[in-house]
Amino acid sequence: MAKIDPLQSSFNAGELSPRLHARVDFVKYPAGLEECLNLIPLPEGGVTRRPGTRFVAEIVDSTKKGRLIGFEATAEQHHVLEFGDNKIRFYFRQGQQVVLNTDAAITNGLFTSDITDWDDQSTGGAGNQISHDATNDRLTLETSGTAADDIGWAEQDVTTTDLNQEHVIKFEVIGDPGDKIEFQ
Repeated sequence: MAKIDPLQSSFNAGELSPRLHARVDFVKYPAGLEECLNLIPLPEGGVTRRPGTRFVAEIVDSTKKGRLIGFEATAEQHHVLEFGDNKIRFYFRQGQQVVLNTDAAITNGLFTSDITDWDDQSTGGAGNQISHDATNDRLTLETSGTAADDIGWAEQDVTTTDLNQEHVIKFEVIGDPGDKIEFQ
C-alpha cells in the first residue's frame, strides 16, 4: 500500500511534544512539526533558516566542555551566557561584557580583626545579631527564632570616588539548607 503524506502549508504551531503525536484532534496538530531542526517557525505559517553564529571569543578553558545558553532579559535585550568550568561569562551585542579590574578594596577583608565598620540592623528576637568569628575570620549573622520578623541583618557603607566605574564585590556565603539570603 502506498504511503501518502498530506500537504502541510503552515508550520506556525512549532514542534509538538511526543505526547501529542497521536492527538490528531488537537487544534494545532495540523500546523505542528515532529522536529524542527535549524529552522524557526514564522507567525505567518512558513519557516525560515536559523541564523548562523559567529566567533566572538575563545572559551575560558578549551580543554573542557562549555555551554552557550541564550537569555532574553527584555524584548530588546538578548544575551548569551557561556558556562565553563566554574565560570559564567556574559555576551551582549556581539561582545563580551567585562568589568574593569580595580585596586579599590573594602578594608574588612577576611574579618581578621573586628566588625566595627558593620552596622547591626537585625530585627526580631534578642538572639538576632551579628558577631565576629575570629577563629574562622568571618562575620556571622545569627537568628534565634522562626518568626517572619526574625532577621539577621548587617550593613556597611561603601564609598567610591569614581561614580562611572562599576566594582565587583566578592564574598562567600556559608549557611544551612533552607537558609535565605537577600542582597541589595
